[in-house]
Amino acid sequence: MPKSVATIERRLAATGWNCAQRGMPLDRKNRAIATVMAGIRNKHAAPPRQKEAILPEDLIVMLETFHGGSLRGLRDRAMLLIGFAGGLRRSEITGLDLGRSQTDNGRGWIEILDKGLLVTLRGKTGWREVEIGRGSSDATCPIGAVETGSSSTIRKTIAHAPSSPVS
Repeated sequence: MPKSVATIERRLAATGWNCAQRGMPLDRKNRAIATVMAGIRNKHAAPPRQKEAILPEDLIVMLETFHGGSLRGLRDRAMLLIGFAGGLRRSEITGLDLGRSQTDNGRGWIEILDKGLLVTLRGKTGWREVEIGRGSSDATCPIGAVETGSSSTIRKTIAHAPSSPVS
């Protein structure tokens, strides 16, 4: 079965790393290797597949699957609502802390304000801020989801969640 260009590049990188570990460096910039890879990219490259966005109805169905009272359910609910309302990537959501000084290596933090949330994120081009307002109902309000867990340890666990919010 033919492999994608990304798979071939990843395997070449792994081979290069393996060779370096054995004391036999593989120069991926070598003219022969670079020429073959350029030909593969030119002939077989395809645009990245765009993922279909979820709709509010889909989000509501997802939220209904969480166990209401469990800490994991509260955390996952807050993460999904914050991510959906702010249009955040998964890596941005899982890198959030609840406060500027919570950890040294965070990629951003959430501040709870009177009118909503202010999410500060570190991206490729620097810091950016995303404002998230209150939802139209309690069931879909990201601020309510974070405030619901504020008396429990959800505020600590959002920052230390696994890469996939749904288990």
